[in-house]
Amino acid sequence: KVAMKPGKPFVFGELTQNLAKPVLYFGLPGNPLSTVVGSLQFVIPALWQMAGAAPQERPMQLSLTATLKNDIKKSAGRMDFQRGIMSQNAAGEFEVESFSKQQSHRIKQLSHANCFIVLAQDSGNVAAGEQVLVQPFPWLYS
Repeated sequence: KVAMKPGKPFVFGELTQNLAKPVLYFGLPGNPLSTVVGSLQFVIPALWQMAGAAPQERPMQLSLTATLKNDIKKSAGRMDFQRGIMSQNAAGEFEVESFSKQQSHRIKQLSHANCFIVLAQDSGNVAAGEQVLVQPFPWLYS
C-alpha cells in the first residue's frame, strides 16, 4: 500500500509459485491518472534500474521549487501529486498554479497541465506565496 494521491492501490511483488525463476510484477490502479503517477514515480525508474542502465543513461526526473499562485487544501497523511501549470514570471522565477479540482477522475486536466505539484505526506494546507516542489512532466523536456 502506498500513501499517495492519486496512485493507490499500487502493488509490487514477486511471483515464485511453480516458476523456474521469480517473476517481478507491478499492479497499477485502474484509474488512468493514478496509473500515470504510479508509472512515473515507481515503474519507469524500476525498469531502468532492472535493465542495468547506469544513472547517467536514465531519463532524469527534474524537481524544482516554485512559488504557489493559489491556495491548496490538503489533509496530512498522504503524499499528494496535484496537476499544475508552471510558468516563469518576468524575473525568471518559477511559479505554479494548481487546478482547483484535483479528483483523480479528471483526466482531461492532464492535457492542460505541465507538471505535478508534489506535497509531502505530513503537510497540510498550502497558502499562495509558499514554495512548493514541482516535477515537470518528462515528456515535455526529454
